[in-house]
Amino acid sequence: MDDARLAITPPVEEDARFEHRLASSGSRGGELIVLLYASNPENRHGWPVEAFGEIGRRLANNFNARIIAADEPSDYAFTGAVGAWLPPGSIKLAQPRAIELLAAIARASIVITDEQAIAQIASELSTPVMEIADTISTAAASSTTHRIAQGSSRRRVSTDEVYEIAGQMIQESRSPSLFQRP
Repeated sequence: MDDARLAITPPVEEDARFEHRLASSGSRGGELIVLLYASNPENRHGWPVEAFGEIGRRLANNFNARIIAADEPSDYAFTGAVGAWLPPGSIKLAQPRAIELLAAIARASIVITDEQAIAQIASELSTPVMEIADTISTAAASSTTHRIAQGSSRRRVSTDEVYEIAGQMIQESRSPSLFQRP
């Protein structure tokens, strides 16, 4: 077996539950879904909470994206910290079950995270992911669906750099569908 990828897919019921959550929050369907994830917002080595909030606002304003801030399972630290920075209409996935987080990642149009494990899961689910890493981390090789913005520390990765890469990824992921015939 040469394929080292995980064979993970969320159950259909969990996908339906997440779609219902999107609809009940005002989602009209077909909109860009941006999932923001930081496992420990208090960690001085992570990307700043304000930076996640700024990226969320910029993507909501410029791409009309629905922003989802997701905590790690059974936690609420990130959604609590980033809530004031998020645009109106954002969804806070606080204290999610692991399978609920998996369904959110699978449904997202793009995931923006400073957590390597979440970036790997998104890649396994074929969800475009923008990973913010430091040069000390052993970040996986970039691909068209997994891009890495690296700095000497995560805090040194600018929001402009992340926004530019995320915007390119969004444009690239949408372009092929414009030219497909039904």
